[in-house]
Amino acid sequence: MEKFALGNRIRDARKARGLTSEELAELCGIGAVHIRKIEAGTKLPSMPLFVKLCNALKVSSKFLLQDSVESDVIDLHG
Repeated sequence: MEKFALGNRIRDARKARGLTSEELAELCGIGAVHIRKIEAGTKLPSMPLFVKLCNALKVSSKFLLQDSVESDVIDLHG
């Protein structure tokens, strides 16, 4: 996963919602420093935190990950 692309998408979604990093952190139950590290691409969120971020930002996981998914991913449903 490209940490920088994910962090940029999270930051862009946060700003589009008019939230500060402190407000997003509060919605997710974590510290603002952790949010800033994720947005900077120095940390990846855990899966539970990723779900909280999607819900708080009102975006799909697909939206946040779209630049990170490889084009040759095997379709398990096809």
